[in-house]
Amino acid sequence: MFRILALLAAAIFVGACGRGSAVPSQPTAVPGVVGTIDAPSSGAFGATAADLGACLADSGPGCFQGGQRVRIAAAVGVPTNLAAAVSRNTVTLTWTAPVGEAVATYTIDAGTVPAASDLASGLPTGSATTTFSTQVRTGTYYARVRTVTALGQSAPSNEVTFVVAGSSCAAAPAVVSGLTVFVNGTTMTFAWNAASGASSYVMDGGSRPGASDVLVNADIGAGTTYTRTAPLGSYYIRVKGKNACGIGPASNEVPATVSSTTSTTPNNPSTPSAPTTPTIPGFPTIPGFPAIPGFPPIPGFPTIPNIPTNPTPPTRPGG
Repeated sequence: MFRILALLAAAIFVGACGRGSAVPSQPTAVPGVVGTIDAPSSGAFGATAADLGACLADSGPGCFQGGQRVRIAAAVGVPTNLAAAVSRNTVTLTWTAPVGEAVATYTIDAGTVPAASDLASGLPTGSATTTFSTQVRTGTYYARVRTVTALGQSAPSNEVTFVVAGSSCAAAPAVVSGLTVFVNGTTMTFAWNAASGASSYVMDGGSRPGASDVLVNADIGAGTTYTRTAPLGSYYIRVKGKNACGIGPASNEVPATVSSTTSTTPNNPSTPSAPTTPTIPGFPTIPGFPAIPGFPPIPGFPTIPNIPTNPTPPTRPGG
């Protein structure tokens, strides 16, 4: 009796499925159907999952519609725990991979309203990693992620909402100009002109012109001077402005050579040296009385200026 009922069911279903002999080897996903179809189709396969199940339950060599073999495929696993983190204009999406799937990539759907894809539809992340970062403009966004395998694409993950507030800048800073350097021992002092739009500055440095093998985008603060020490060697330095929108172009490059570990104090030409006061050998200098110029000192005696010679005393009468 069971065999008769099975034959009867197969006969009833023959209008939806036919039989054939050629079975192409590469499956193609059919949108809207829990299953795949093994050959290129001129149109979407319209059978339901129940129809496909009944067709495949037939004991014949294959289940076909329009000369194409149809088979059931397990639903592709859906990503879970989708979350979003926003830093200024950068959003990073993270999620948990479906268990047991040979993931080829993931795709992102995003819109300006819930469940919409007006901003991105099927945007591939380009890898099987479970994170994706991009820069976006100010606004509110709704995003979902899907798994892609050789059998097709999964249903969407949970949807996340994130808000990008943006920043006050419109672009990265202008170029830094007028970079100079002064080296004293192992200390290098840099100065430059402020760059338009910069809220702080970074420094690149290398051991040869144009290189950055010593410093790469090292934060050096918001001022237009910077002092640091360095070991003996030759360096080539550039400074760039930075703000919330990014890092601007590099300044002129200055060479800085540290050739000594000893610091020197340069003379200040604006401060004249105090004159020296000669002293008389053998006698201490008397405070308040400078040495008398023009008279060589007499060893053992100070020179006394402007002492007149005593005249000869007059002869006394009767003397």
